[in-house]
Amino acid sequence: PKEPDVGGRREQLSVKKLRVVLFALCSSTDQAAEHFQSPPRRIRRWLRRFQSHQPHALPGRYLSLQAEEELAHWVLTQREQQLPVNEETLFQKATKLGRSLDGGFKISYEWAVRFMLRHRLSGQARRAVAQPLPKGVQDSASAFLEFVQRQVLSQALPLAMIGALDELSLFLDAEVLGSEDRKEGALQTVGTGEPWCDVLLAILADGTVLPALVLCRGPPCPLPSVPSSILLEAREGGYSDDEAMELWASRVWHKHASCQGTKGMLVLDCHRTHL
Repeated sequence: PKEPDVGGRREQLSVKKLRVVLFALCSSTDQAAEHFQSPPRRIRRWLRRFQSHQPHALPGRYLSLQAEEELAHWVLTQREQQLPVNEETLFQKATKLGRSLDGGFKISYEWAVRFMLRHRLSGQARRAVAQPLPKGVQDSASAFLEFVQRQVLSQALPLAMIGALDELSLFLDAEVLGSEDRKEGALQTVGTGEPWCDVLLAILADGTVLPALVLCRGPPCPLPSVPSSILLEAREGGYSDDEAMELWASRVWHKHASCQGTKGMLVLDCHRTHL
């Protein structure tokens, strides 16, 4: 249906629509469409409408620039740790940061949507090297990058011995799995409980991808064939964080390093299991 006009301008989004848009920014348009039973095209249209009709400032008391930077940092950290960012967790964190304001923090769906867009925090935004980061995060990233570069040069490390390890946890939603019309969405990358499996991925500075180690929680089961690029381990009860790292080091990194015969450097991501 055609959007209503008010005085020659399209009417601003209602609170109900803003809530749907916020859900889409925190998760994805498809998840918002499923949760609110609304077509994805309609949600994207609401988002475009909001972006095209934003006043420069809203009345009321809002977070300072520094507090917003801290909140943006929190959102990025939550996502890095594969922890949920949603209406509830975002509002709780924003309210906590806003307690220092005299008279309290005026939180609203409009402010939350504006915040997510202003800091380019859409869950489906393309990630790239040029993606702007909160100042504190950018400063830390720059300092770490300079440290790594100094080590590479001072130690004369070969590209084949400079590696980066990342870890991805996959969660299985039993409720969704039991639903015939939704089971394809049962495997998820965000969760708060124990993951169904963990995937450890590593790449070298020369572009070589090391074998992926997949650690499953459950009894071992024979598989017809597994590619040589995938190392599969399964155990009832899963693996502890230390066990997972030791297993990866012995089966992947040490095996690779022994063929090189030289010292190297391994950079780990800040996944929650590594902290």
